[in-house]
Amino acid sequence: MKHYADGKVRGETERIRQLEQVYGIDKTSPYGTNYGPIFEEKINKIEGKDTDSPHEREMKTLKKLNSMALKAGVIVAANVEEQRRHLRDGFRAYQSQNPPNYFEGKAKESKMDMRKKSSKKVLESLDYARTKSVFEKEYPTDTPESFKKLLNTYTLSDLQHLAAKAGFNPSFDRGRTIETLVEEFSQDWKRRSSR
Repeated sequence: MKHYADGKVRGETERIRQLEQVYGIDKTSPYGTNYGPIFEEKINKIEGKDTDSPHEREMKTLKKLNSMALKAGVIVAANVEEQRRHLRDGFRAYQSQNPPNYFEGKAKESKMDMRKKSSKKVLESLDYARTKSVFEKEYPTDTPESFKKLLNTYTLSDLQHLAAKAGFNPSFDRGRTIETLVEEFSQDWKRRSSR
């Protein structure tokens, strides 16, 4: 429980509800939240009016739960308890794909800081790419002969992947791909040896 400047006392759930409103999760999540206790509160609070007969109240509750299920892409059920169970299962699956990490108490980096870091990483990788070739990075001590022996142990898929990394379209002909890779490696090896 925390005391706020407006004189109200709020618990963890209320704090998270406010954070979700700030981050817009209450609008973007198909369940209206990404926090388990808030979700449980929502689906347990969905009820028909007390003035209705028990049957009408159950039907209105089911209609509201079914509407939530349709919005979330969950199986629509024929009774209230089964629908709540399907919604809970769907919510847990949604949560596993969208973990609620925005309220761990850590300060979030600003978008500008994240952009600076990512652009710095890109520049470092470009700088690294200028100085070293794919072959030099992955096979720094190999000679053309040992490189060819190594390539003969690779699968066609591995050869095609390496060819793509080296910057040319891989062939479906295994021998041709090995030949091209060895030729490229030899040129690169000669360039490195002359330094």
